[in-house]
Amino acid sequence: MEVNQGDGGQFLPAGAIIGRRYKVLRPLGSGGMASVYLAEDMVLGETTVAIKVLRQTKKYKDEILQRFLREVRLTHRINHENVVRTFDFGQDGDTFYFTMEYLPGETLDSLFEQPSVSVENALTVATQLMRGISAVHAVGVIHRDLKPANIMVLPGGRLKIADFGIARAGVSMLTVSSGEIVGTITYLAPEMLLGNEATTAVDYYAVGVILYQLLTKQLPIDDEVPARLIMRKVEEAPRDPREFRGDIPNWLAEGILGLLSIDPRVRMRALEDFARDLDTFGPKNSVQSLRSNVAPETLSIDRVLVDQMSLGRVLPRFRSGAWITKALLSVLAGVLALPILLTDTAAVIEFAHFDNLFFLRGPRPARSDVVIVSIDEPSYSALNVPMNDMWPRELHTKLLNRLAEDGAKRAVFDILFAEPSSNASVDDSLAQAIGRVPTVLGAVSGFSHQTTLNGSYMLEELIKPTALFASQASALGVTGLPIEYGRVRTVLPPRSELFPDVPSLAQAASGIAANQDLPDARALLNFYGPSHAISTLPFYMAVADDHPLPKDYFNKKIVFVGLNLKSRTGPSQRESFVTPFDQVTYGTELHATAASNLLSGDWISRLAVRSELVIGFVLATCLAAVILQASGAMLLVWLFGAMGGVLAIQYLIFLLGYAIPVVSSAGFGIFCGLLFRIMLSTPVYVRGRS
Repeated sequence: MEVNQGDGGQFLPAGAIIGRRYKVLRPLGSGGMASVYLAEDMVLGETTVAIKVLRQTKKYKDEILQRFLREVRLTHRINHENVVRTFDFGQDGDTFYFTMEYLPGETLDSLFEQPSVSVENALTVATQLMRGISAVHAVGVIHRDLKPANIMVLPGGRLKIADFGIARAGVSMLTVSSGEIVGTITYLAPEMLLGNEATTAVDYYAVGVILYQLLTKQLPIDDEVPARLIMRKVEEAPRDPREFRGDIPNWLAEGILGLLSIDPRVRMRALEDFARDLDTFGPKNSVQSLRSNVAPETLSIDRVLVDQMSLGRVLPRFRSGAWITKALLSVLAGVLALPILLTDTAAVIEFAHFDNLFFLRGPRPARSDVVIVSIDEPSYSALNVPMNDMWPRELHTKLLNRLAEDGAKRAVFDILFAEPSSNASVDDSLAQAIGRVPTVLGAVSGFSHQTTLNGSYMLEELIKPTALFASQASALGVTGLPIEYGRVRTVLPPRSELFPDVPSLAQAASGIAANQDLPDARALLNFYGPSHAISTLPFYMAVADDHPLPKDYFNKKIVFVGLNLKSRTGPSQRESFVTPFDQVTYGTELHATAASNLLSGDWISRLAVRSELVIGFVLATCLAAVILQASGAMLLVWLFGAMGGVLAIQYLIFLLGYAIPVVSSAGFGIFCGLLFRIMLSTPVYVRGRS
């Protein structure tokens, strides 16, 4: 029999036979790539099953088929009372299907419709979810799309986790090749929104969201604008659920907040305590503890040392304290430090420390010839522009004409005009205005495979303005920073932002010639002074007719036009510079700051990787030798003296324009020195003998 479902997604008629075995009784529901029916198994008689049929459409792709087959393979490996069972798989012509147990009941969404859910019922839900998702993880599967709509509630109150359509074995990425975002933003963990690999921590984050919403009737983080919701989820911690409901036990509130931690490592550390508390205070419906399922066991030191006979021969020689032994151990510490210095963790530590160096150096005065015309929320309101609409090009035309009349040095649009408007005359007027003043138009390239644009992948190729605008522009500049270089760090005000790569938009804006000295990809541009140190003017004031600006206000100035970095993201950026977030604008203050820095020739150059590794090796070796050689009070004197000297030299070199990373190598050298010192001086006991 040929099963055909068109683009409209109509259901198969009752009585249709699939695979010469299953008779369709009625439809149960339809999803993005498949439909589910209640069917009778004609081989086993009156047995009913749910049968999932892959929908065939004009957009039918191999990728969809692979996701469908993956769901079959993954769910067939799981056998648990809180997870939907999968039975059979087959193909009928060009149609693929599989059968699973039929679950009469409702989804967990039905509980959210109740006015209030008792803490006892919430604990029952928590226990079942934790047991079910732990069983999923036990076979090496990550669900990745855990949400109330994918959790069935049977008449007896038992929960069943279903819909593994985007599950993967092991770790996996957030997106598929088509660029669509997979999963529901509300329940997605922050690291997935940043494009990082999914681990079991993402499923426990979803459990935290469900429990928070179940108890408080509120979402931990919510926003009507999807892009802004993403920004908030990766930056903001949720409010304490006890603020909404006073009868939530402290251990439960703290456990839920632990599951909602932005950092997945913190989340997994909190998971063990939460599982232990559920075992203590939750319903006792299983003899097996949750903690043993979700918290991996760790080996104690005595188990590690059991039967290691070579230790009895090697350690006594180390304890002899010969200087050659200490020297060799110090060199070993330096060698071991080399791979550590190449990790992302070491890079994060060094960038955070460079923030402190910039802070110590003090702010630099902002240039008066760089101005920002900010597309901010007051301008939306004053100029009556819908928040969800593209910024009208007529207003850009009006602004450019004003800049031309004032004799502006350059106009820089941190906005992408990639498509023509529906009105050709509007574009013609804007193109003529662009020709009246030297104008730099922003082009866009993909940041990396870890950056999202309103929940979708950025394109990897360069996206340029339309030919009409590009022909009138004096220059084009690529906007944005590669994520592997760009990092934003915040310390005490004034804040400093470190960008080891210069946006070419800033180069085009500042008019840097090709033969001039320029910072390379390992340079750090310092932010000038506190937030909004560069003059910022709301867009509506720049084009106001009733209260116009003074004549020649923009004379001989470089005017950046776009969404101001700090108008929406708030004072704190974590781990990476996450943009764009609205109307394809890219943090205009970032580019204005970079242009100001380039004009002033103010940046710090990092050393080549090879030089950094040599310095790191020497530093780790020397500090390990200090720890191993000194003793008593002299140990502290030597240690603090060495560290103080290293940091002082680093700061002096920093003032000369060079940044040398020393924190990671110094810390690792001290750690290895202490570890080796313990091995040299303390007897190590092995089970059964000393």
